Amino acid sequence: MLHKLSTETEFDLPILAHPAFAGSQVLRSNEGISPYAYFGLIHRIVGADAVVFPHPGGRFTFSAVDALELQAGTRAPLGRIQPILPAPAGGMTLARVPELVSFYGRDVMLLIGGDLYRGATPGDNARRLRESVEP
Repeated sequence: MLHKLSTETEFDLPILAHPAFAGSQVLRSNEGISPYAYFGLIHRIVGADAVVFPHPGGRFTFSAVDALELQAGTRAPLGRIQPILPAPAGGMTLARVPELVSFYGRDVMLLIGGDLYRGATPGDNARRLRESVEP
């Protein structure tokens, strides 16, 4: 379905892949599919513009090595297929934004969900998020 949407000429929206239930496929280094291939390459091949995955230190088990491998897959040369954005998620907070940008660089989609509703108003938190990533 993702590939079908990505090739539909009248569908002109970004496609964000959320690989729910992927954990059992990628969390063991001695079996399954590498994060590089699963998140980085396969989602690019089928037409995603960005891919959501668990960043280390969040709610899910994922290592920094896995995250760097995955990021490499989103950007590696792949014929005519363009790079996609990594979208680290899984309990990310506003306080971690500088760390995330330092880790992934500026070509990243920050998925800060529930933390936008904590403390100040969502609008104030969204402004804080924007200000923390602006050069």
